[in-house]
Amino acid sequence: MPGLLPVTIQSQPTEALATIPTITPEVFVTPQDTPGVTATSTPEASPTTPTAEPSPTPTTAPSPTESPTSLPPISSQPSGVHLLGQPFEQDAVELTLVRLEIRTESDYEDAAAQVWFRFFNKTGQDLLVEIDWSDIRMEDDLGNLYVDWAGAETTSSWVDSGESYDFNRYYTRRAGERSRLPSGAAYVQIVADEFSRLKDARWHFDINPMLAPMAAPPPGTAKGVGEPWEQGELALTLENIEIRADSDYEDSAARAWFVLDNRGGERKLVEIDFGYFYILDSFGRRFSDWEGGGVVEYWVDPGDSLEFNRYYTEMARQRSRVTRGAEFVLLAVEKLGPIQLVQWQFDIVR
Repeated sequence: MPGLLPVTIQSQPTEALATIPTITPEVFVTPQDTPGVTATSTPEASPTTPTAEPSPTPTTAPSPTESPTSLPPISSQPSGVHLLGQPFEQDAVELTLVRLEIRTESDYEDAAAQVWFRFFNKTGQDLLVEIDWSDIRMEDDLGNLYVDWAGAETTSSWVDSGESYDFNRYYTRRAGERSRLPSGAAYVQIVADEFSRLKDARWHFDINPMLAPMAAPPPGTAKGVGEPWEQGELALTLENIEIRADSDYEDSAARAWFVLDNRGGERKLVEIDFGYFYILDSFGRRFSDWEGGGVVEYWVDPGDSLEFNRYYTEMARQRSRVTRGAEFVLLAVEKLGPIQLVQWQFDIVR
């Protein structure tokens, strides 16, 4: 199993079981995140809650004699198993696991888990998506299988070109019956055998991850804030980043501002897939796009710039904070046009 990043489990209010999802009417690029806004036209902050929550603390810490582990290099496709918030893309369609909740014995919901997904149609044409809910399941590391709460139901929906389809499902040991994960389960994996054009998608989720500090990336592998990465006549710069404190009212853990410059001599059509932007703190926790991702396209003329900003959190639209004691964060971009596998380091000063 490849190296895996930790996730904090949260308990949320009950929702109706086996709700059949509807098509999202537009691409999820919210007004506050619309590319092209400048830093002076400040967008609204991410949605907030009335009470603050403390930052997570490491489960374990190394002894003073231990040397910190090295931060794993960013990778666009980690050996077939993806992480929470990481898109699985095949044949111009994309499916992302954006949120997952494991139920405890004290929770009154019957399903063992609830899982949220986001699907994108990047084919350039309207797509009829035929769905068999029995093709998606959950497995734990003890060999237990969790099926869709509603059983073997089917449906279909049209998803317009460039738009998204959001849905959430409930999983249990036997359809329609209450169940829970065993207390000894260390992780679960969500498996989609088939969904639209996708086959054999898999995501990994650690239930009680152990956190340990990691060393900063080697010199030359990460830029500083304000420094551009240039590839294929496009230059991407992380202009600014804000890390939220526990006392800040915004729910997102961080917010980042970017500038994309066309340094070539021709007009360029640029696709920005926000699912490929994420943050890692120095304990290895991953923070993905607040909305669960979004795909937009813009023409950028020679010498012109495109400015945009995004919010980041551990699970889509859920409050989170970077790990208490984190010394730095890395903001990574797996791909944006010709720009691939770049990252910036921001040191957290205390």
